[in-house]
Amino acid sequence: MRTVETRVVHTAVLDIEGYEEPVIGRLVSVPERHESQLNRLALRQGRYPRLGAPDEAVLTEPSRRHTGSKSATVEAIIIVAGGC
Repeated sequence: MRTVETRVVHTAVLDIEGYEEPVIGRLVSVPERHESQLNRLALRQGRYPRLGAPDEAVLTEPSRRHTGSKSATVEAIIIVAGGC
């Protein structure tokens, strides 16, 4: 193994406008600088979140279709298991 890159991954309950019930989502960190060697994001539209902008995210295409908007507000409650 020559290269290892870590990510932070959490399950979250998402409150998406237009849905009566909360949606379960998966939050995955992206590198601060877009220099990832493994599992790079291929952006089809939009841009990476700005460095230091905790209120920005990249959505997968299926997630974006569910929000019905290119620019949507999604509230997230992160579920942490094991007291982490």
